[in-house]
Amino acid sequence: MSTPLRHTVFRSPSQQPRRAKPPVLLLHGFLGRSEQWRRLGPSFATTFGADVLAPDLRNHGASPHTNVHTLDLVASDVAALASRHLVEANSNEDSKPGSNFALIGHSHGGKTAMHLALSMPTRVHRLVVVDTTPATYSLGAFKSYFAAMNKIQGSRVQSYSEADGIMQETVKDRDVRRFLLANLVHATNDKKHMHFCVNLPVLEKALTHPDPFLSTAGFPFHPPSATYDKPCLFIRGTRSDFIKGDREALVRQRFPNAEIVDVETGHWVHHEKPREFMDIVVKWWKDMDERGV
Repeated sequence: MSTPLRHTVFRSPSQQPRRAKPPVLLLHGFLGRSEQWRRLGPSFATTFGADVLAPDLRNHGASPHTNVHTLDLVASDVAALASRHLVEANSNEDSKPGSNFALIGHSHGGKTAMHLALSMPTRVHRLVVVDTTPATYSLGAFKSYFAAMNKIQGSRVQSYSEADGIMQETVKDRDVRRFLLANLVHATNDKKHMHFCVNLPVLEKALTHPDPFLSTAGFPFHPPSATYDKPCLFIRGTRSDFIKGDREALVRQRFPNAEIVDVETGHWVHHEKPREFMDIVVKWWKDMDERGV
């Protein structure tokens, strides 16, 4: 059974065209939040002329915390959200977007998007994947992230600066700290102390699961013949190691019509260079519109 996701809907100012086009779902990365799309979401809605949905994935942000976290379950949640939105959109007799949806996903969200594209290729209208592949990764850095976040959680901090001071001991990159500390919020019943809105124990367990088909560092099983043959876009951070060597070859195998575009960033491409990221996606999207794809 899918988990209902808290989400934000960005609507195109042009009401009629957005109803006729498949919705676009923006999927954040591991330990991310939908808030990270708040600047790009409205621009995408206006440019695409479509509804754009930015959900908090399960165990992240304001969405429900569950006891289990796998890419298969996350993908099921996202597909259910798209379907519920389409039911409402298709109730408009003047213009119906049908049953398809488009996906733009970063990292964990990108893996979720790829899994959906391989599982239901006829429903995934368009696919944009940001700095990840359907490979299994060794994410050793996340061990230090979880250690720091758990220490902060147990310290009952009262400010971001106090939390940052703790995290600096093991996480030296300021941009990474800012990304992780964006999950720090005040509890509704305790305005004095702060806590993380992600489900730390469940996500840590999911990342370190020994089965690569169940671990969020891995990728769900698909038969070798499973491919997504539509044109799709992969955006790679040149200072990141996520799409290199055999991993790029795996992209070509599973997504034979993929276009890979480089941006001079690390892993968090759309955070480091949002304008360039936006330009790349929009250019590709308009090209697909002109080709009728």
